[in-house]
Amino acid sequence: MSETNTNGSYFLALFFVLGMSGLGATAQAETDLKFSDYIKQIKVGGDFRIRYGDEHYKKGTAADRSRFSTRLRLNADFQLPNNVAIKTALASGTGDQTSTNQTMTGMSSQKQIWVDKAYIDWTPTDYLNMRAGRMALPLWTVYTTDAVWDSDVNPEGFSQGFNYLVGGRVNLFLNALQMVTVERSGDTRDGYMFAEQIGSEFRLPLESRLKLAYTYYDWKNTAESNFGQNKIQEGNRRQTVGTSANTLVNPFGVNEVSAELASWVGAVPFSLQGTFLKNARVKGEYAEKEDTGYQTGLIVGKAKDAQSWELAYFYKYVQTDATVADISASDFGGGGINRMGHIMWAAYSPTEWLNLKTKYFITKNIEKNIAGATGDINRIQVDAQVKF
Repeated sequence: MSETNTNGSYFLALFFVLGMSGLGATAQAETDLKFSDYIKQIKVGGDFRIRYGDEHYKKGTAADRSRFSTRLRLNADFQLPNNVAIKTALASGTGDQTSTNQTMTGMSSQKQIWVDKAYIDWTPTDYLNMRAGRMALPLWTVYTTDAVWDSDVNPEGFSQGFNYLVGGRVNLFLNALQMVTVERSGDTRDGYMFAEQIGSEFRLPLESRLKLAYTYYDWKNTAESNFGQNKIQEGNRRQTVGTSANTLVNPFGVNEVSAELASWVGAVPFSLQGTFLKNARVKGEYAEKEDTGYQTGLIVGKAKDAQSWELAYFYKYVQTDATVADISASDFGGGGINRMGHIMWAAYSPTEWLNLKTKYFITKNIEKNIAGATGDINRIQVDAQVKF
């Protein structure tokens, strides 16, 4: 969201509040709208999306499904002195870690709003950033990274980011994330995920750029119990430990390499992307065949400005223990991993604030005998999204 739009939304809201306060003038009423002396700037905004989705199960026992859903996200960022900001967001949904969608159902019963983000963001210098709380993902990602991260996942914990421009054409960056996955009240073996990322961006002729990154995800204490997650996505091998069901069988030390080449064909932008995964910790008999994944594809155009469009195609293949399924893309198949297939979409923005998009998935299970595998799924999503 642009600063112009967010500031415009804020001033419109402020104008409305002040205007309404004048309605009581005849009754001698006074309204005093006052902000903390520490607030230097407030940015507000958000987006609303309505979606039609259809899921066709070609194999397996699950029934076909079609539904309408909505998504509402409200953002408010508060800029404080010394380059400190408090960033917040509320969102619709059911509390799942990978989705803010709310299905239209229940005889129009009221829907819930959740805390989607709440964190402190400190940028002490131009090249250093630190965060703490429930934050926007601090790692560099491209679309193909949804093999690891669903775009709706906002990790809880701490992060540090460093970037530095060398020679005017090469930008080096380092990112680190310490994510709390579960606090176990019964013992001290809490769950964590530590991510370290190193990468570089090369500025090329013709306003092109090449960006590369290596990330290592170190998951701690995954075998003690599950994470208490709201949504358990399919794909991983799971077991029952004590009274805790859906505990991961394999440990996870995931290597990820991602790359993006962004350039132009005439006046049309394109982005060529790829991601490769390998879990270095898969145990025993599965080490040879169930620990890898990849995704690659191309986006042509960019549906952002008024009367702009984009087309995209991606192919994804992620084996059953390549990464942790519960934070990977929730729209690919039934959500999770142990899947291969095609993703394609077309989008058009008639204005800067309205985006129309149709997306289609063709997916198959890789391993058919994994518990929870829902079979081969074709899925379509038709979206209309308004930014404000």
